[in-house]
Amino acid sequence: MKTDSFENFGRYKDLVNEKLNEFILNFQNEPKSIKKLLHYQSVINISKEIIRFNNSEANNLKDSMLEYMEIVKDIDYSIDKNKVTDIHDKQKKVWIYIKNT
Repeated sequence: MKTDSFENFGRYKDLVNEKLNEFILNFQNEPKSIKKLLHYQSVINISKEIIRFNNSEANNLKDSMLEYMEIVKDIDYSIDKNKVTDIHDKQKKVWIYIKNT
């Protein structure tokens, strides 16, 4: 499904919308820390935007987004809250270092 036809545009749009709805249903009630790990809101925003475009570059993005949503669906996110806090602390240190260099 990697051509720029109108027919494929409709299929891609439906497929991305279907997977996006499934993604939202799967994770809408998860804690904020899990949503942050998944980039929950970003996935929603990007998915809604890329379905508007019909070209091979947008179709590649749609393929990647569909693959991402499929991968995260199968991961166990039941992790210790201390580990999440530790990950966030490390992320902050990295961003501070990058910002200061």
